[in-house]
Amino acid sequence: MSRSFRDRPELPEDPESMQDVPELRESDNWQTNYPSEQRPSTGKNQLSASALQVDIGKRLVAALIDITAGYFLGLAINCIPFINTYFNAQVVMILYLIGRDGIFGGRGIGKNLMGLQVVDKRSGQAAGLPQSIKRNIVLYGPALLLYVLSPLLALIPADTIREFLGNALQAVGGLYSFVVIPYEAYRVYSRADGRRWGDELAGTEIVLADMDFSNPSSR
Repeated sequence: MSRSFRDRPELPEDPESMQDVPELRESDNWQTNYPSEQRPSTGKNQLSASALQVDIGKRLVAALIDITAGYFLGLAINCIPFINTYFNAQVVMILYLIGRDGIFGGRGIGKNLMGLQVVDKRSGQAAGLPQSIKRNIVLYGPALLLYVLSPLLALIPADTIREFLGNALQAVGGLYSFVVIPYEAYRVYSRADGRRWGDELAGTEIVLADMDFSNPSSR
């Protein structure tokens, strides 16, 4: 005769003591006997569960906030004498977007305000600057490369060759943007964990987290 939930033995609060309950010890999958609100989880499973709960709308708003922050940061840098000779507003904006997940404990500004965080998928630790660069270079690397190579084209004496190479770089950059960026967005939308190519390259994922602006430095 099957038993109702009320007939189940009282479950201990400590998951480590589950083996002391004879009726549950006989089951290889004892977590299925736990009520969902009491079911314990490991750190890894907990991170994955958090990643599944991340709303794509939050990620979109966080990205828009970061783009806006990068834009105004570029304008501010552009007003500083001498520095603006080497860094224009566009380059500063791109550099910020590439490294933003390495500040405020993997949160940046946009994700911080939206309650999100980029973490290492294996350890669950906050992402640092190296992981942020790997994660975002997929999206913004070609734009940065165009800004770096464009001044070098001016050194080519032949106008025809210089113009040809400039158009080729623009074409490749545009093709990359129209193919890779939409596909990255599609992966965020279609995958249960929301991980894109950049996340696989950096070994990261996005989880829910409390807002914290206390530590801007990267590890």
